[in-house]
Amino acid sequence: MSPGRGRGRGRGGRGGRGDGGLPDPPPPMTMEQLIMNQTQVIQALGQAVAAMHQAQQQPPPPPPPQPRDRRADFLKGHPPVFTHSADPMDAKGGSAQ
Repeated sequence: MSPGRGRGRGRGGRGGRGDGGLPDPPPPMTMEQLIMNQTQVIQALGQAVAAMHQAQQQPPPPPPPQPRDRRADFLKGHPPVFTHSADPMDAKGGSAQ
């Protein structure tokens, strides 16, 4: 190994950082920017909590109506009942001709 060369890909050489042309990261935030961001997050959180609290204060919607027993209504009309026949075409009220 020659004394003038390092093993890593440090800075220098082919045009910068060697990360495939990605843009530089933004500069770090100042303390004022950090506090402003935290204040905005806390305000948004407070608004969300207030909205959830308000939603819980509203009365729940009424329950859905109970389903009707339509089978019982149908059977009260005394529908014709087919029992059994050896001929599948044998039905009360007519036949296929």
